[in-house]
Parts: sequence; C-alpha cells; structure tokens
Amino acid sequence: MVIAEAQGAADLPRAAEVLHDAVGRGAIASASAVVLVDGQIALAHTLGVARRTPWRPVCAGQVYDLASLTKALATAPAIAALAAAGRLHEDQPVHTWLADADSRVTIRQLLQHSSGLPAWAPLYKAVDRPGAPEARARVIRLACRHALAGTPGAWHIYSDLGFLQLLAITEALSGPLPAPPGLRWGDPDAAATERCPERGRVVEGVVHDMNAWSMGGRSGHAGLFGDARTVARLTRALVRGEGAWEATSAVLHRWWGQESPGSHRGGWDRPTPGGSTGGALPADAVGHLGYTGTSVWAVPSKDTVLVLLTNRIHETDDLTAIKALRPAWHRAVAADLGWPEPA
Repeated sequence: MVIAEAQGAADLPRAAEVLHDAVGRGAIASASAVVLVDGQIALAHTLGVARRTPWRPVCAGQVYDLASLTKALATAPAIAALAAAGRLHEDQPVHTWLADADSRVTIRQLLQHSSGLPAWAPLYKAVDRPGAPEARARVIRLACRHALAGTPGAWHIYSDLGFLQLLAITEALSGPLPAPPGLRWGDPDAAATERCPERGRVVEGVVHDMNAWSMGGRSGHAGLFGDARTVARLTRALVRGEGAWEATSAVLHRWWGQESPGSHRGGWDRPTPGGSTGGALPADAVGHLGYTGTSVWAVPSKDTVLVLLTNRIHETDDLTAIKALRPAWHRAVAADLGWPEPA
C-alpha cells in the first residue's frame, strides 16, 4: 500500500489505523486526512491509489473531487458575504431575484434544506451541449422552475436544487461564483472517481456530479477540487473569521445558531445521532459531507478541524465502506485527542 505522507500518525495512532484498515482491505481506493488543532497539523496522512487502472499512486497533497463540500466552502460563504454587505437577508423570498422560483421559499429555507424542493433531478438530461454557456443557464433555469415536493419550512430534505437556486442568486448579485483560495473548479491530477455509465469512462479531473458536469464543472452544489490541508486551513479561517472572512464568518455563526427543521443550518450541517461523526464531536461542531467520500468538520470550542477526503466512489458507487469509515475515523480521532467518549 502506498503511503504518501504520515505526519502525526504516531501521535494519532487510532486514527491512522482506521485509515490503514479501510484502504488496506481495498474497501476504499485512497484516503487523505488532516486534523488541525490550534492551527497546527496533528495529523496529515495520505495513502492508497488515486486510480486503480492504469495504476496511479496517491501523492502528498493529493487532490480530490470535493463534491458537496462546495456548498459549505463556496456557496454558503458567498451568500453570507452578501448578507454581511446588506445586499440580502435570509428571510427574503427567493422570488425577489428569481422570477421562476416559488414565491413561498426563502433564502433561509434553501440554506437549511427546508424549502420543499426535492433532493435531486436529472437536469443534465435536458442539455444538448454539456459545458456550453447555454447549457449552464438551462440547468439553473430548470432548477429555479422546479416544482416543490412539500410545504416550505415544514420538512427537511437535503436538496441540490436549492443550492442551484442559491447559485443563481449569488451570480445575479455579484457575478460568477469564485473558487475559495487554494481550491479550484476541476483538476487533472485529482483522484479518479466513478466509471460513469453516462460518460462511458472513469471520471478523472472533472466533477463527478452529472448536473455540475453539464454546467461546465462550476456550480453551487458541487464542482470544487482541493487537498485536505487546504480544506482544513480554509475551514479554520472561515470558522474563526480570519482576515477577509471576518464579516462572512459572523453571519455564518448567527445562522448556525438558528432553529431549523433538520440538522442543516446556514448551508452547513450539525452532528446527528447515528451520523457520520460517530457521536464523537462536541455539540458546537459544524461540517459537511460530499458524495464522492469527502467530509469536513470544525469544532470551534476546541479549535479543531477534521478533514477526510477519499475517492470511495472509484470505480463503482458503493456507500457501504464510507458509511463505516466516517464514524470510525471520527471516534478514533476524538479518542487520540483525549476527548470524552460519546455517551
């Protein structure tokens, strides 16, 4: 098994062992984990293969398709920055900017995944030329027009369509959604993901999500690529409100404290019983998951950030291994750091 970096593995042995077990058994092709404590790297561990055939080992600083971490790291901060500048408020109807959207839905509900929009729709199937400007516009327009499946504010269902609407608002007010510092839209050196039946090949270097792919790889719900160290440092700066993030962070913290029908608030998630954090993180933790096998969690009270990036979807889409790895790894990190055991 290729080990590209193992900084701090002796200091967090349980966390390293969990990764070795999952990757060593071949359940997951590769993993790259970083734990930041007080701004210092307590663990930076990357192992496995970036692609199985032809064989390509991981490297230090291995880049991954971050999938829905895009929602937390790009879209939610962009909306928060607009709120901080007084250009919108979370309780304004989305219809204020998107004439095709349901007039009952608010920005807060999109951020909390309580808008009544369904989880997903194959919008890419309505696209003739994936990646063309008109294709991107069509996908966004279809997301804005999509019928609700429930009453706004009455239920919680995680929805990509909601973040396509947030993308449309962001771009209407401030132009194209930028990639956060150190991250990018696509990367030729990224770990491979699925052997995609729609595209007829193993996806490598471009976004796995088909709706985002049809939009040219830049969307509000998916599309960002990056390495674990960059994700960890960006997350810490965002949570702590460092530098240019000060006003944005203040809005996000306010949103994270709001009531919500589910676990999502302000475009981020909270730990849930039986969820991916294994019950090991304190109640103030905020984070997000990505479909390709990625996750980020920050614990403000302990100034700790935990990032786990994998290409668990390579070459086939099977959730079994990542559903076991995520809670096991978070429990192992918490144990290595001496945090109280979950009740």
